[in-house]
Amino acid sequence: MPEFQKRYGTEDQCEAVVMAMRWPEGYRCPVCSDDCRNARGGSS
Repeated sequence: MPEFQKRYGTEDQCEAVVMAMRWPEGYRCPVCSDDCRNARGGSS
């Protein structure tokens, strides 16, 4: 459990791990191919 908390302990840490696993080369918008700096649905 300490290793889990170390890796996923905060929402920001968890989000960073999930983003890195889902988009290992960085997020790209499927519509415009931009990095859209806000992958959570906000505007770029």
